[in-house]
Amino acid sequence: MASVGQAVLILAQEGADIGPVLAAWQHRADDDLVAVLQQQVGESMIDFKRRLQTRLQTGCGIERGAFVAKHGFGLPDVLATVALLSSLVATMVAFGTGTVYLWGQADDALASYALEALADAMRDQVRGTGVQVITEERSHSGVHEIVSVGARATSRTSA
Repeated sequence: MASVGQAVLILAQEGADIGPVLAAWQHRADDDLVAVLQQQVGESMIDFKRRLQTRLQTGCGIERGAFVAKHGFGLPDVLATVALLSSLVATMVAFGTGTVYLWGQADDALASYALEALADAMRDQVRGTGVQVITEERSHSGVHEIVSVGARATSRTSA
């Protein structure tokens, strides 16, 4: 069985700006691996989820993950994104530790509301599983920490 390392997986919608997220995590000295999986042009969310599941089957434990929303992420995107993030969260639950962050652009009010709805949907999904769900908007960053699993479930800044 794989062990949880310092692996970080960034999931990004097609057209999402991953630069700030990638820069923040690449500058942390304790990150052994930062991997990016971005939705391809024209790729459905179902196919994106399949690629994620294939990636997770490699056995590398994911300690932290992020979902980076494109500008204009809206309520119609929430359910498909819950399905995507379910695969990532399931892997973390199996190891008993992990954190997932939602990232949106600070100037995108629609995405902010939709990310809050996404966090609520994740709460409903993990209720009763031992997974803590935390929503916290970071000042001017557009970051919402949503899922913490295990004893290390503490609020962390990521920049």
